[in-house]
Amino acid sequence: MITLDQLLKGRKGALFDMDGTLIDSDYESAVVKQELLKAKYRLELPIEKILTYCGVPDLDFYVWAVQEFAVSADPLALIEEHNAEYDARIAQIQQPLPGVQQFLEALHDRKIRMGIISGSYSHQINLIRKNLGWDKLLPIVVSCEDTVHHKPHPEPFEKGTYRLGLAAHEVFGVENAEPGIISIKAAGLFCLGVTAGNGQEQDLYKAGADVVVENLGMLVR
Repeated sequence: MITLDQLLKGRKGALFDMDGTLIDSDYESAVVKQELLKAKYRLELPIEKILTYCGVPDLDFYVWAVQEFAVSADPLALIEEHNAEYDARIAQIQQPLPGVQQFLEALHDRKIRMGIISGSYSHQINLIRKNLGWDKLLPIVVSCEDTVHHKPHPEPFEKGTYRLGLAAHEVFGVENAEPGIISIKAAGLFCLGVTAGNGQEQDLYKAGADVVVENLGMLVR
């Protein structure tokens, strides 16, 4: 088990995935996908299969579904329908995952620069930041609209590191999904995995996480 002092030694910045890491939204997104594809195309996809796409942009999932099942559909039209329903659901989120708020406040007290690196759209990230009062705690945002390449490519965390104004060795990333873990490590950052959302400890270590904790609050107790 790593301590907060050990985690922060020589580091000045932290970059967080959002869905499944800061808030419990991975399952909601998967349910929206499942219901949409069933209603429109009578496709019966298990939640477990859909959840394997955690950590990548929702549009990538719909591109895969259209190709995999030879559906005559425009993925961009599907993502519009998805977002309309998903936005309404995440607007109801009023609290983060266990330990998150304490962890963010502890980092803020230590003058750690922080940001969100997410496969979600910027309006969704900003909705959560506003609802949870994170505008000042997490001022840096990199959304799926800000990068050409998405997780597991290193670009999202490389861009986040650049926007923090820091070098890779000065920043750590926090993730709950394998694509994000791979992205963090490929960007040269220390990686903290968290299982409070949808993560599985053995999978996160296998993907390259340096340390895995059940929830972020464990580091500030």
